[in-house]
Amino acid sequence: MSIHTDAAFFERDYERDGFEWLDCQNADYAVYAFVRKAKKQEVLVILNFDHTDIYDYKISFPGKKSCHLLLDSNSILWGGTDTNIVRFSLEQGMFQTDIKHFSGQYFLLK
Repeated sequence: MSIHTDAAFFERDYERDGFEWLDCQNADYAVYAFVRKAKKQEVLVILNFDHTDIYDYKISFPGKKSCHLLLDSNSILWGGTDTNIVRFSLEQGMFQTDIKHFSGQYFLLK
């Protein structure tokens, strides 16, 4: 994953359809979710700025069939505390993940 090579991070920067907020007014947690879109690629970004871990965080994605974890900022690789094992799923149009406090996750949607 690279913001220089993955089209979703730059291809439609100046177009309204290149970005979509999914969760930006969560009253319970300081969590934000959005999708960056290119013509042939979509990347889901989830950011947890809260001091608590969030378990079973859910977002609806009708029509999406699969997802692939691109980056978990809580991975040991990036200075975090967890191994590279992240529990997430996309079943029947519902995406679900666990996200640690003060961390972010990026997923490629298909």
